[in-house]
Amino acid sequence: LTGYIDLNLAPLPLLERLFTFGAHLPQAQARALAQQVFDQRTRADPRGRPMRFEAIEDLLQMDGMNYEIYAKVAELITVDARGSGRVNILAAPLPVLEVLAEGSEEVAARIASGRESGGSGVDTTGVNLDLVDNAPSRRYLAQARAPLADGNGLLTSRWVDLAGGQQEGLPWRVFHTDSRIVAVVSAP
Repeated sequence: LTGYIDLNLAPLPLLERLFTFGAHLPQAQARALAQQVFDQRTRADPRGRPMRFEAIEDLLQMDGMNYEIYAKVAELITVDARGSGRVNILAAPLPVLEVLAEGSEEVAARIASGRESGGSGVDTTGVNLDLVDNAPSRRYLAQARAPLADGNGLLTSRWVDLAGGQQEGLPWRVFHTDSRIVAVVSAP
């Protein structure tokens, strides 16, 4: 999950990039939305604790947010990473790499190719390293896709915490699940 942008922990510049390059918003609008997210998560609840986003859908409650913007960033964000707030470039999906690379598909593809080659290092030229963290995580997103007869697919997701304790005798805890129908993109 540290390969995604955490609404509860991401630094303000990363949130701004999320809306600029992930949602393709004008910079002023992206900056305003990023500031709202930052302000919302740092606002104190009645007990004096910072308010957190409980689910990515909470983003829809922000002023200036609509479903079109939300749909563009939903696959890039999490509220469950529990890391530094920076993105683990070794775990980030290609669209998150594009956000880190300020929209450059070439830089994102080079990083993805480098990490998948199994080499000793990944060339991160073109990425602001202040937004990158390679610390390991004990929280993971596991996904499975199964084709359906109508040409679509079933995407099943499980958010797993390996430090979650001994639930039902297992060394992990599933803390969120999701299943949905998705369009299947055929291979070229």
